[in-house]
Amino acid sequence: NTKEITAECLLAEGAAIGKYDSSGAEKTWNVASELLMDTSTLDFMDSGHFRDIFHGLKDEREQWWTFQYEPHHEDILMRVVCLILSSARSDGQIIETRDEICRLCAMQTIKALFIPTAMVASDYGVPMDGTFVDWLLNNVSIHDQVSLQSLYTFVKTMMRISNLIHRLTTLESSLNLVTKESAVWTHSCSVTLNASLDVIANISSCLPPEMSREMPELPTLWSMAFQTSMKGYLWDDALQACISNPLEERKKENLKRFILGMIDAEAMGKLIAMSLTVVGEEIFPSTDPDVMDDDTDSFEPNNNTRESRCIDLFEMASNIIQEAAFENSTLDRFGDNRPNYWGCLYALYASRGNWKEAARAMHMCATVTSSIVKIPSSDRPELLSKEASEKLIRDITLSTQTCAHALSLVEDPACRYLISGSQASSTPSSIFQRDANDSGAIQVLTEDHVQWLASHAIALQRLNMDDLSPDSIATILKASSLELIDVLARLGYYDQAIAIALERSALSEGRPGGIDLFDDALKHILRKYLVPAAIHTCSNSESFDDGEKDSSPRPTISQIRQSSHTCIRSMHNSLQYGVSSNSTNSMCWQENRHSDISVRTSMAMDLVQQYTTIYANSCHGLSNSVARAFLISTGGELDLPIWLKNLCMFGNTEGVDSSSTGGLFAQHRVSGVENSRNAADPAGLIRVFMEFGRLEDACDIVIDVLSSKNYEASSNRLPEKGNIDYVPYDLIDTLWNTIEAVASSDVDTSVDIAMLLKKRGQMENALKRHFESLKTSEEGLQSARALSYS
Repeated sequence: NTKEITAECLLAEGAAIGKYDSSGAEKTWNVASELLMDTSTLDFMDSGHFRDIFHGLKDEREQWWTFQYEPHHEDILMRVVCLILSSARSDGQIIETRDEICRLCAMQTIKALFIPTAMVASDYGVPMDGTFVDWLLNNVSIHDQVSLQSLYTFVKTMMRISNLIHRLTTLESSLNLVTKESAVWTHSCSVTLNASLDVIANISSCLPPEMSREMPELPTLWSMAFQTSMKGYLWDDALQACISNPLEERKKENLKRFILGMIDAEAMGKLIAMSLTVVGEEIFPSTDPDVMDDDTDSFEPNNNTRESRCIDLFEMASNIIQEAAFENSTLDRFGDNRPNYWGCLYALYASRGNWKEAARAMHMCATVTSSIVKIPSSDRPELLSKEASEKLIRDITLSTQTCAHALSLVEDPACRYLISGSQASSTPSSIFQRDANDSGAIQVLTEDHVQWLASHAIALQRLNMDDLSPDSIATILKASSLELIDVLARLGYYDQAIAIALERSALSEGRPGGIDLFDDALKHILRKYLVPAAIHTCSNSESFDDGEKDSSPRPTISQIRQSSHTCIRSMHNSLQYGVSSNSTNSMCWQENRHSDISVRTSMAMDLVQQYTTIYANSCHGLSNSVARAFLISTGGELDLPIWLKNLCMFGNTEGVDSSSTGGLFAQHRVSGVENSRNAADPAGLIRVFMEFGRLEDACDIVIDVLSSKNYEASSNRLPEKGNIDYVPYDLIDTLWNTIEAVASSDVDTSVDIAMLLKKRGQMENALKRHFESLKTSEEGLQSARALSYS
């Protein structure tokens, strides 16, 4: 055929010139497509009896398209077609080309309809001549008499469809000659796609619905249209071709290729913009026992399950992306440059405002990513490269932060939770903490728990970036909360250590007002790491980490400053000063040397004051614990900072509060603060001083506290309203007896006995004034009660 040869030459030429002449190549492809279209017979033909012809040829066969034929049957089919074409013409000639007839006979639909009929005719002894045509017309005339012209028109219509399929296959094969980098690539795909749609349109418009719906060529044509659209990045056409495929199995398979193909092509924005709704219609299975299929999951072509069923495109897209994310979350694929399927899943849910599912996607991402590194039973965890470790920690951190943010956007606070566990998400139930009692059971993660995981991930990232952190990423990931708090504090990341302790404590169901994980952690951080750093210059050592030397003493100046700023922000600027490099808070009690060590220790002292002052009321016994840490670190030789002594005695860093109504040694709650106590605990400080043999300082505590009593207001304070003064007489007696024992001892000590006895005398005088004030207070109480109840 001259036109076909010309069209093929034009297609080859268009593929060649497409690299430098896109306009000419597009015109060449358009002309070739039109030439191939002209090879079909497009004259108007009457299709009024097509339904009768189809049902007659079908002969009540339910799955008529599954007919199995043998090679010699093709010759019989060729003779049948030629008989119909020649009998319809008065001259008995066949004007169709042999190629057209061969293409027609190659169609599965023609084979399935005419070969069984020809075999039945052979069984009845019908000769293969004009008698066969008459016999065929009689068989297909079910309702009305079918004319020979109608049968001829039916065959010619099928031949036109076969010619259009040939046109499509020619364009499809020529498409392989065009490279994706060519400027005519998209246009070539569009032309080929239109050829696919032309065939489908002809089948739908010219043939009866019950025939076109069951034609085996139709699913293949839709698949070809889908593949062509995917090649040309014609996403809307690809989706339409995907959901239009009558085979459910092929529809779902193509939909998976469509979703993942768009992600691979970085077209996630287009996917989000699509209207992924519910498509198809609900089909009730047939109740006829002859057509029912016991295997309800079967998608064999053209059975009673061929018709479209309801498919939620959005739900299927999310499931496909999640499945791909799980498949690619393995160690051997971690370093590959693969799409971020978890991020795509988050974006898909976020675009619909489904923040809870978006948070769940990010939680699963962090869970699966953290489980990439296998933690073997031996003590030698698997090592990753520095780049892979950084990427893994970065992915975990970003996922947990995004999860916490997405969960906070859920409109209903009662719905701000996630279900985690092996049965809920097919992943481990814990992201970072791998305790012995973690059995993978389903857990409910509250918003506080999710926020703690986010803080935990940030701490892990900061730890992984430190040069002194463990080399194995598995060692970092399997660290418990207490281990992580300790190592962060040891390396100088006090703000991260305290943040982990705070949020982990919030998750625990502790006793109100009791000592919990945060209290212990904060005392541990200050006592073991920060207080020694604040008096570092006294030890003449360049390291305070278990006596080992390192090239970068901790904490650094930048770490102290960051911890101070974080503390201020967390307390909403409740403390009006921060730590700076020129701070001189600690200059009153240690030598000032112009060096980095001196600056660092001065700033560390300021940070100790900041933490102790802010958390003294909420963390019971913190001030005395810090005082003990100072005395332990200095061997009890240096005086406590003035601010710390005032905090232990009066609950503030300034000293005696003139507006205070007293209480002396009594501990009381802070007004307006739930489950808190005033930081003042002078009796505890006395015990600390006595423990380290600083008896004069202990006497000073008794003197200062008793002298702070407001004697004018004491007569107006009623005990029944909670206004009491407490004095630990037994403790003072112990102090007095200890001083007596030291003074009368023959052991040579460095204690100035005269000064010690003088202090004890001052303490006795303070006690006498206190006893005298009690008489005055008793007389004033009677008047106060009378005025109070009048």
